[in-house]
Amino acid sequence: MKGHVPTPDDLADHIVEKLFRENPPAAGETILYPGCGKGPFIAAVERYCNTNGHPIPEGVAIELDPEHLTAARERHADLPVEFQERDFLGDVADLGEFEYIVGNPRMFPSKGSMKTRNSGTSSSSIPLSGDSTSTSSSSNSP
Repeated sequence: MKGHVPTPDDLADHIVEKLFRENPPAAGETILYPGCGKGPFIAAVERYCNTNGHPIPEGVAIELDPEHLTAARERHADLPVEFQERDFLGDVADLGEFEYIVGNPRMFPSKGSMKTRNSGTSSSSIPLSGDSTSTSSSSNSP
C-alpha cells in the first residue's frame, strides 16, 4: 500500500460539487474513483446526485488495500460501481475512458495522463499531477 489519506465527508462533498457544477452527470455517464480507500468520494457522488436529482454515474473504483476495498464494496454495494483491487499508479490502460475522475489529488502520479470522454463524442487528456485540481471533467464538443 502506497499510503492512505482519508478524506472527510465535507471535503469530499465540496470536491464533488465542484466537479459537477458546470457539467452535472447524465444517464449513461461514467466516473473513475482512483485510490478509492473506503469510498468517501463514492458516497459524496451518491449524496450529490440524490440531492440534485441526477442519475448516479456508473463507476470503477480502484484500491490496492484489500481491507479498504472490502469496506468500500460493502458500504456501496447498492451503487453502480465496479470495485477492482489493483494499483492505480500501475498500468491502467485497460480501464478505458470516463466522463469524470475524482479522488484524493495526492494519490496521482506527478507525470502521466488519463483519458476522459464527454458523452462518447470526443476525448481530452487530463494531466495527473499532485499540484493540479483534484477533479476532472471533460467538456469538449465534437
